[in-house]
Amino acid sequence: RLTSLADLKLIEIIPTENEHVLSFMRSQAGKRAVIFANFSENPQIIPSRVFEQYSVHTIKHLHGVSNISVQSDITIASLDFLVFG
Repeated sequence: RLTSLADLKLIEIIPTENEHVLSFMRSQAGKRAVIFANFSENPQIIPSRVFEQYSVHTIKHLHGVSNISVQSDITIASLDFLVFG
């Protein structure tokens, strides 16, 4: 269970620069969860600076089929739901 999602009052929307991808971060008690959801039936690209700005590379990839590399822009597979926490 991701305890950082237990109270949904304090969610920070992450601007992905892609209208097909919704992203948000939730922090609580020193833990955080970051979610990226691709609502498109096509792969979508997120600039690597978004992952860098929110230090996504420093937390564990818990769910999703997309392979993440912070060396380049991030391609999120069609209809993929990524969870980091």
